[in-house]
Amino acid sequence: MQRGALYFLLPAAATVLVTVVLLGPGQERAPVGGRVLVAGSPDGAIRSLRIETVERGSPFQRHVELDGLVLKGPDGAALWNGSSGPYGVAEVELASELPSGSHIELQARGGRVLAEGAIEAPVAAPPEVKEVALVGVQEGALGVTAELPTGALVPSLRGSLLVTVTLGKEPVENATLVLHGSSVEPAEAKLEYKGPRTPIDLVVIAPPAVVEIEASGARGTGKLRVEIPTEMGAIGASSDGASLDLVSPSPRDVAYVSFYDERGRIGGVTVPLEATPDGFFRGSAQPGRDFVAMTVASDPHESSASTMTWPGPSHTGVASAPKLVQALDGMPIVVRAEKQRVGRVRTITTIALSLAAALQIALLIGSRRAAKAESARIDAESSPSDDNADENILHSRPTARSTSAFVAAMAGLILLAFAAVLGLVVLR
Repeated sequence: MQRGALYFLLPAAATVLVTVVLLGPGQERAPVGGRVLVAGSPDGAIRSLRIETVERGSPFQRHVELDGLVLKGPDGAALWNGSSGPYGVAEVELASELPSGSHIELQARGGRVLAEGAIEAPVAAPPEVKEVALVGVQEGALGVTAELPTGALVPSLRGSLLVTVTLGKEPVENATLVLHGSSVEPAEAKLEYKGPRTPIDLVVIAPPAVVEIEASGARGTGKLRVEIPTEMGAIGASSDGASLDLVSPSPRDVAYVSFYDERGRIGGVTVPLEATPDGFFRGSAQPGRDFVAMTVASDPHESSASTMTWPGPSHTGVASAPKLVQALDGMPIVVRAEKQRVGRVRTITTIALSLAAALQIALLIGSRRAAKAESARIDAESSPSDDNADENILHSRPTARSTSAFVAAMAGLILLAFAAVLGLVVLR
C-alpha cells in the first residue's frame, strides 16, 4: 500500500470506528431488570411472588415482556420458569414455602441476571373479613341495622345494603322498608322486609352518599340514617371461586389481583380490561380456588389510590390483607452491568484511536524527514550554471512530492484529531 493512501486511510478508519461505536455498542442502552414483590404474613413464610420486568428508560420506566425467565432458589434449583407477559408482570406460586431471608436469583434467557439477593417478608396480621354494621343515627321502637356485604361501594357500580330489623333482641318478621337517599339511585324505594339481611339494591352517584331507611310494622316503626362508605376510583370485584369478574368505572387497560387465604398471599393474576357498551371497563379470570380476600389495584405494587381489598367467595364484610412490598430490586445490578459494558467498549475505542494517532504522527515525522533529506540531496547536486537549470527543475520535483506528502499527512492528522474529539464528546 502506498504511503499517501495510508495518510488518509488511518483517519478515515478512525472516524468510521467512532461513528460505528456511536450508533452501536458504545451507545448506552436502557437496562432491563427485575423486581420481586412479596406480601407479609404472620409467620414470615413466602408462598407466592409477583415479578416485574422493568426497562429503565428516560425519563420514565416501563414494564417490558421477557420470555425465558428462570427463578432460582437458595440451592440453585429452578423454582419457576416462564414469561412476564405483555404487561411485564408474572405471578409465581411456589410449590413449597420459602422462609423469610431466602436467597433467590432471577435470570433472563442466556443466564443474564435480572435480580439477586435475599427476600424478606414482613410480619403482618393475617387476612380477615369482618361483618360490621354501619354506624348511624337510630330512631323509633324498631331497631334498624345495615351492612355492606362488600365493605364499601364504588360510585357508579351497583351494590346492595343488607338490612335487619329487630325489636330489642327479637327479630321482626313482617315490616315495610322505605328508602330515602341523597346522592344515590334510586333516591326513593319501597319494599317488603323479608327477614334478616334483606338486600336493598342501589348505586352511589358520588360521596357523601346518605340514606335513611324507615321500617314500619305491626309492632312499631324505626329509622336509621347512615352514610354509605365509598371507594372513589376503585375497581369493583366479585367472585364465586370459579370465576372472577372485575369492572372499573374509570378507563383502565389492566388490573392486578392478589388472592389471600387465612395465612397470607397464595397467588395473583393480571387481568386485561376492555371497554364495554355500558361505558365501563370489564375483565374476567378464573382463580380456580377459594380464598378469604382479594386485593385489586391498577398498579403492580398495589399502592395506588384505586387499591381495594374485597371479601372472597362465601365471605361478607370489611376485608383486610397484608400489603405487597418490594423485597428485591435488580435495577442497581443491571445498571452497573450496563455501565461496565459501555466502559469496556469506550476503553477499547480510546485505545484504537490512540494507536491510530501514534501511527499517523509517526507517518508525519517520517514524511517530514524524507522531505528534508530529499531537499538536502537536491541542494548538494544543484549548480548555479544556466546549463543545469533544466536539470535542477527536474530534481526539484521530488521535493514537491515530499511536500505534498507532508501536507497529506498533516491533513490526515487533522482528520484524526476530529475523530478523537468526536470520540471524546460521544464516549465521555
